[in-house]
Amino acid sequence: MEKTQLLDAFLKNQLKSETNEHFRQCLEEVLQVEQSIATKAILKIYYPNRKALYRVFKQELNCSPRTFLKTLKFRKSLERYLEANSISLTQAAVAHFYDQSDFIKNVKQITHSTPIKFTRQVSDLDNAIFWNLE
Repeated sequence: MEKTQLLDAFLKNQLKSETNEHFRQCLEEVLQVEQSIATKAILKIYYPNRKALYRVFKQELNCSPRTFLKTLKFRKSLERYLEANSISLTQAAVAHFYDQSDFIKNVKQITHSTPIKFTRQVSDLDNAIFWNLE
């Protein structure tokens, strides 16, 4: 977990110096929240206009807000799964996704693999997540 926070801090420092401070504050709050409903509420507070939100995400992260939130949910569920090896992949997924089928669909979109194949490729080396890409 510490290495993840260290990597997040490094990536935040590598952001362009002209990064929108308003957007940076928004992202910091979003990264601290566990639930996607609360995440969407935070985004609406910072950017009530949907077009402005989409534009700033494209400009700053080169992805849509929806893609960013999908990736964030996937990352959080993967971290939870690797944190406690005693829980199943389904239990880790249900904490962040609507149901198991929603989780499977998102894993396939992000990794181009099924969750079972993907978890076989994942390794946790000193609290850093790695997986083999084929």
